[in-house]
Amino acid sequence: MSCCNLSGPLDSSLTRLKNLSVIRLDGNDLFSSVPESFANFKNLTSLSLSDCRLRGKFSVKIFEVATLSDIDISFNMDLHGPLPEFSLNGHLRKLVVSDTSLSGALPVSISNLSQLSHLDLSFSQFNGTLPISLSKLKELTYLDLSFNNFSGPVPSFYMSKKLTHLDMSFNLLNGCLPPSLFTLPCIRLIQLSDNNFQCPLHLLSSSTSNVLETLDLSNNNLRGSILVTIFQFKSLGVLQLSSNKFNGTIQIDMFQKLEYLTTLDLSQNNLLIDANVRDSHLSFLPKMRNVKLASCNLTKFPSFIRNQSKLVSLDLSSNNIQGSIPRWIWQLGSLIQFNISNNFLTMIEGPVQNASSTLSVIDLHSNQLRGNLPVFPVHATYLDYSMNDFSSSIPPKIGSYLSSIIFMSLSRNRLVGSLPESLCNNSNLLVLDFSYNQLKGTIPRCLMQSETIVVLNLQHNQLSGNIDFTFLVSCALRTLNLNGNQLVGPIPKTLSNCKELEVLNIGNNHFNDGFPCFLKKLSTLRVMVLRENKMHGIIGCPNISSNWQMLQIVDLALNNFSGLLPGKAFKTWKSMMLDEDPGGVGFGVGAGLVVAPCMFWKRGKKWINHIIDSILLTSYTPIDNDDETEEDAEEEDSDMDEESDYSEDQDIFSYLFQERYCVSCSKFDISNKKVLHDPRCTCYHSPIVSISIYSKSCSS
Repeated sequence: MSCCNLSGPLDSSLTRLKNLSVIRLDGNDLFSSVPESFANFKNLTSLSLSDCRLRGKFSVKIFEVATLSDIDISFNMDLHGPLPEFSLNGHLRKLVVSDTSLSGALPVSISNLSQLSHLDLSFSQFNGTLPISLSKLKELTYLDLSFNNFSGPVPSFYMSKKLTHLDMSFNLLNGCLPPSLFTLPCIRLIQLSDNNFQCPLHLLSSSTSNVLETLDLSNNNLRGSILVTIFQFKSLGVLQLSSNKFNGTIQIDMFQKLEYLTTLDLSQNNLLIDANVRDSHLSFLPKMRNVKLASCNLTKFPSFIRNQSKLVSLDLSSNNIQGSIPRWIWQLGSLIQFNISNNFLTMIEGPVQNASSTLSVIDLHSNQLRGNLPVFPVHATYLDYSMNDFSSSIPPKIGSYLSSIIFMSLSRNRLVGSLPESLCNNSNLLVLDFSYNQLKGTIPRCLMQSETIVVLNLQHNQLSGNIDFTFLVSCALRTLNLNGNQLVGPIPKTLSNCKELEVLNIGNNHFNDGFPCFLKKLSTLRVMVLRENKMHGIIGCPNISSNWQMLQIVDLALNNFSGLLPGKAFKTWKSMMLDEDPGGVGFGVGAGLVVAPCMFWKRGKKWINHIIDSILLTSYTPIDNDDETEEDAEEEDSDMDEESDYSEDQDIFSYLFQERYCVSCSKFDISNKKVLHDPRCTCYHSPIVSISIYSKSCSS
């Protein structure tokens, strides 16, 4: 009864079917626990309950049904519990508990399942070391333990002669790879990426597998040279060795021995790749679809790429390639993804608009490309031309031309002119970053009224005018960064329609408004930067008992605000409280109030870095629900020689900060329920405090 739109809990009357042997209810919305009474089906051979929204603890007694040969409870993320100790001579052939919350160790008694051929525990929460007994499963053909927290070494699997599929990626495994893995006669896939293997790669030259098709050892700490025995895997189609510590020189034409190779990834090692193909008459790697040679010390485009008619993805980023991007790149008929970022390229041989109709992802960032912006490939979905030296204006019809664009960054160039209104014609655009250019004029109204844009970064241009538009109720913005422009007027009240907004940075403009209390219902807001505008009035909002609970960084410096920050804000802005450290003062993200006004300012950064450790601040403790404060009578212990300069006249400090705290120089120690204030604060007049023996306070 798979996918029959059944819903609700399993009916207890099901247990009356005493001779039931097969239960198959996959893909129904049962939304219940699995009855322990299922363990009473003495003839049950197959139990399949995948993707049923099951929840609760899965009874270990069900695993113990003697007749069971197949169990599949995968894709039930709310299902939890351990695996049982398996009895001797169990009949299980297939055990699939992937994409659940089952946890605990893999029991040593797994070897008692002598008939087990298929074991899938992937995407769960298992941990502990892998038992050596796992190697005794002679019938095992498929093993997937990926995306768990298993640790320790990998068993040898020397007795698992039928094993074809081995995936232990994304765990915490370490040590050396057993050479026996590569000699298993039937092994077709070995996937051990994203672990912490550290030894040199040892492969047995005399008896390597003849059927191995996929070898993925990426994102480990494997070291040494890539042995020539790799080339004895004659059936190899996918070879991924990226992000290790392999060294030495690799001759690219050695890979001609692997005639079935479709994916080659040697990126992010200490390798020197000689990409010259010495015999140009040979058809070099005719099936190649993915080539990734990032950080391989290349100085020019590999010549063999030119003839790869089936190439889909090409990554040559972070090399030392100079000169021009050759014209033939745009003529690779199957190319979809092209990454040549972080090189020393200065020119593009075009015309780019004649690029293959399949090309959709282009990353050229961090080069030295100059001149006019190239005409973009019409089918592009991802374009990153940032951190170059383009100096033209943005084509007026760019939005109409790039109808499929999702991500577009032209940041950190020398672009001039205005923002084209045609950008608003795109209904797929999610990320738009034109920051750090020389753009002028106003921001198109329709751009702010987009229903799709999630990230809009226009900081550090010369944009002017006001933004008195109406943000739609369907606003999708999560990041709005307009810092460092010449924008004026009030902050639009309808910005509160952007219910998912997390980062608001409008600092260094000429906005003239009061404290933005109309944003107080934005429960997602984490960063609010208003610094260096013409903001005025009292800091804070009335009735702020439950607002901005996610707020971590606030920067209000260099405005015309008056008064002090209400102490209650320290309680409501809970994400500023670093409660992971039981004694924590909470600098960094947890003390966004005191750090942020400085970290956004060059001299303040220096002050934070050099002074923060030497200010164990005088403490004030909230004493009632109205957050009135009084002097903490106890003096804090300190090993600072300057302590005596701060110990005088504590009553005056108490009076100065009674009921309120300075926005720039206060923080909250949640574990001790104390507000801490920097006695060197010069945000407000205080003739008692001397700062002569200090560097610079963040308010200087």
